[in-house]
Amino acid sequence: MRLLSACVLGAFCAAVGRGCNPGDVDLVVTVVNAHVRSADVGHGKSDPFVRVTIGEHTHHTSTIENNNHPEWDEELHYACANTSQPILVTVWDKDPVVANDLLVSNDWYDWSTVPQGVDLKLFDTGEDEENSEYYVTVRVVWTMEENCP
Repeated sequence: MRLLSACVLGAFCAAVGRGCNPGDVDLVVTVVNAHVRSADVGHGKSDPFVRVTIGEHTHHTSTIENNNHPEWDEELHYACANTSQPILVTVWDKDPVVANDLLVSNDWYDWSTVPQGVDLKLFDTGEDEENSEYYVTVRVVWTMEENCP
């Protein structure tokens, strides 16, 4: 009860009260847009959605049907994100019959060192990383309050 009372003073303390570790942040990843390949050559267009994973926490965007240049501008919220953990950003082609197809994949290790609120293109780091034209654009913003007095 004492921890809860003391932690009403700041968001960091509230985060510690809900099981966060010191140094964790409240993170918002905005998935802006993507440029993806067609998952099926005969189909022509993909039905993409984005999964963002940090540690054991995964969120995903809505699916945009029949579009290889989707625009989401959707916010995904992560409480207690550890800044030392990479953000895994993947774009998938939704397939209701068989397994979803992976279109873009990027393990983003140094996300806490980039300026907040800036749109960043994460290029596919799959088979041919140097020549990839496929990407997903994201924006990150995080907050970390000072310790309780």
